[in-house]
Amino acid sequence: VDLIFCVFSTFLMLGRSTSSSLETGTGENLDLSTLSQEELDLFYSKQEPVSLEDSYFWKLGKYREFDVDPSTIEKDCEIKHVHLSKGTTQMCDSMTVSFSISKTCKTDKTDILLGYSTIKDELFDESDGVSKIIDVGNSFEESEKPTSASSILRKSYSFKRGGEQFKHMPAYESHLIYHVPLQNLKCSQDYFYQITVKPKEQKNPLFEEISKIYSRRQLASSDQTTTPVFSFNTSNSGETGTKFAIVADLGQTKNSTLTMLNIYKEVVSFDPSYGGKPVSLALCAGDMSYADSNQTRWDTWFTIMEPLLSILPLQVAVGNHEGECDDEKQYYLEPYESRFLMPNPNPPYSYKKEKLPIIHYDYGNSFYAFTDGLTRVIAVNSYTPTNESSTQYKWLKSELETIDRSVTPWVLVMAHNPIYNTFHAHQNEPYTNHMQENFEPLFIKHRVNVVIAGHTHGYSRSHNVAYGKLSDTAPIYITVGEGGNRELHCKKYLNEIPEEWVATRDKTEYGYGSIEFLDETTAHWKWNHNVDDGIESIFTDQAIIKNQYFV
Repeated sequence: VDLIFCVFSTFLMLGRSTSSSLETGTGENLDLSTLSQEELDLFYSKQEPVSLEDSYFWKLGKYREFDVDPSTIEKDCEIKHVHLSKGTTQMCDSMTVSFSISKTCKTDKTDILLGYSTIKDELFDESDGVSKIIDVGNSFEESEKPTSASSILRKSYSFKRGGEQFKHMPAYESHLIYHVPLQNLKCSQDYFYQITVKPKEQKNPLFEEISKIYSRRQLASSDQTTTPVFSFNTSNSGETGTKFAIVADLGQTKNSTLTMLNIYKEVVSFDPSYGGKPVSLALCAGDMSYADSNQTRWDTWFTIMEPLLSILPLQVAVGNHEGECDDEKQYYLEPYESRFLMPNPNPPYSYKKEKLPIIHYDYGNSFYAFTDGLTRVIAVNSYTPTNESSTQYKWLKSELETIDRSVTPWVLVMAHNPIYNTFHAHQNEPYTNHMQENFEPLFIKHRVNVVIAGHTHGYSRSHNVAYGKLSDTAPIYITVGEGGNRELHCKKYLNEIPEEWVATRDKTEYGYGSIEFLDETTAHWKWNHNVDDGIESIFTDQAIIKNQYFV
């Protein structure tokens, strides 16, 4: 019964569009409509991610030697998959640094240290009174959720899929995944950080004098591994607005690396003398890695995307391709829950299955909210119950009712499934219909400003719309499903003539969106189209958004 549940639930969550084609790697497109579900699973599971040499980040020299050539790895304790997310305090004064270390590393005999500072050259020297060193290896918890805002989490998981379509996949054991909070940060401040793993210092008195010669910053060892120095910028404290990069349906193709490269360029090239605001974070509305139960693809995705994710916090939502079910433990979405840590003061995530197809996945990374500048960001889960008696509905209702719009005037909701969909793909899906039925009245009542989604592999922006009719006080719905994944674009629109609520739409470009909250009443939206040579991106759609709350 459990195996049937795993297969059935994965079928529901994957929900692949038969109106799309796949890039086979030989330059040909494969029509999904010609394949059975089992053939689709087999095809997806064997698709290879883009090589690092074909990634657009390769041109900038942003990969480390052991990433490019695994044969150069001589140490068990290499630090991988470094990425940032907003901290557990949900404000600008904290950040979470996540990374992975192989289980072959003898962590009981090593020190895992994270140093951070506003001064680049003094990361592991606390004598300046500015730098901080976190002893990660001796102070972590192994639990589902931090017991406090300062708790360091260490997670790992095993994964195995059965059935003919997954028989070529070996049983998988994840690395040790660490989530480390940096707290009491200054807002609107540049920080530098670095992670090192080294043998524990000798306690034998014979070595004490030798040890004193070396500071932690200077200690060198053939067994020591250290990351490059990374940096990030904290958001402002809420007096002014901030700017987000927004994307969905990425995967790990050459197109998706170009999308992320263009976000990277926008981050590192920011010059305040030209006006505007720096990008403070990225939002991905689901379907990150397209691992589809092949867990090594999560590893390759984080490696491919590390140049961006190590300098810009990424906030994510559950997409259908995150729906991965382990045959033995029956934990649904465990890889997604283990690899990310989103800001959430609620209880540890809970999971249970009832009569098919009901799957409960509450709290944790399933749904959460945080504040950045003038904006409250709310991430919801399209694939857990949304009816009025559900945990998620009650949480969302309470969240919207308690936002003080005089302090946080903007509200942006992120979900994977678009409840306004001008494309032929993914129409009338039960989860989406239920979400629209239950959540749209809340969005309208509380004057949510913008609802971001992916799922359909096109770009569209709506007018202010409520229950299918134009309304000045209703949300704007934006679909950003052109991140560049292997399924390519939607093949056709639902109707040749756009619906009344459609402001613009496209099914030919790859790219990402950005929204800059200029002040409490005005925001600027742009859709940035990738240019094939990777030199730049150009915006092909933009709009000034007036805050509906004040209309």
